[in-house]
Amino acid sequence: MIQESVEAAIRAEREMVQKEANRAERPNIAPVARECTFADFMKCSP
Repeated sequence: MIQESVEAAIRAEREMVQKEANRAERPNIAPVARECTFADFMKCSP
């Protein structure tokens, strides 16, 4: 019973590490820059 619990915990940890590794491999995508005019800036009420 204890061995099964330990094996399940190890399996869960390996899955979590694998998911994190997969997430880190995706490229970072920057948002597209857009033109900002003074009028646009003033619309956001800084």
